[in-house]
Amino acid sequence: MSSLIDQVKIERHGLSRHSLRELYYSILKMSWTRFLFYVALTYTAINAFFAFLFTLQANDIANSTSNSFWDAFVFSNQTFATIGFGYYLPITPYAHVLVYIESILSTLFTAITTGLTFAKFARPTPHIIFSNKVVITSLDDIPTLMFRLGNGRDSNIVDAKITVLTLVPYKSKEGITLQRFVDVKLERDQSPFFLLTWTVMHKVTEGSPFYNMTHKDFLERDVELFVSLTGYDEAFSQTIHAAHRYQANDVHFSKRFADVISFLGDGTRIDFTKFHDVE
Repeated sequence: MSSLIDQVKIERHGLSRHSLRELYYSILKMSWTRFLFYVALTYTAINAFFAFLFTLQANDIANSTSNSFWDAFVFSNQTFATIGFGYYLPITPYAHVLVYIESILSTLFTAITTGLTFAKFARPTPHIIFSNKVVITSLDDIPTLMFRLGNGRDSNIVDAKITVLTLVPYKSKEGITLQRFVDVKLERDQSPFFLLTWTVMHKVTEGSPFYNMTHKDFLERDVELFVSLTGYDEAFSQTIHAAHRYQANDVHFSKRFADVISFLGDGTRIDFTKFHDVE
């Protein structure tokens, strides 16, 4: 599931993005596939760089072909990975200095990579599924806006709390037009246990920011909903956060969500294949 920041395109002009803190933050955010790719790419680039340095002077490595980049690369890899098979050996002061420098870089690279890997593993990543649609349908003869969430893991989320905001235009007494966040009042915004699914409901009555709005109004005003969920994950023993954004074209009128929960003899079944379906 993508984060809310990934869903909203924001360009921050005038800020530096080159500090180590920003790099660390970017690494924690990136996917495992990209992280492992960059680790492998950096590892290969360092070894290729030292292999090039070894080839600058002939006959630096015992049992290697003179100025052979491949032999130098293999030796560099063995040095960097502290394998040391013993076939390739440094035999000149120049080569010994390079080995010394590369061994220091190897220690730093291993420590940094191990630390980043542990940090990514330790970072709680909730698997909260948001329905890809919002429906507005009649419930007890009252128009009700609804969307739902699902817990994609077996772990229980305790004291879950959800907040929904929307942007509405506001004009001050001075004639200044602003966009203001307005709370969308929910029928229930807390759940002591979030283990299955949760249908979030908002009564569209007088006082609601969506009162008397049609589907055309939603599209013309480009209405958006910003959803935030917090709770305590028992498996991670940490507070988790999840966020999602709904746009105007995600809203469907006179529809309701398909039922996904069925009760079996020994438990409850959730059919996530129909989680986003409406009827």
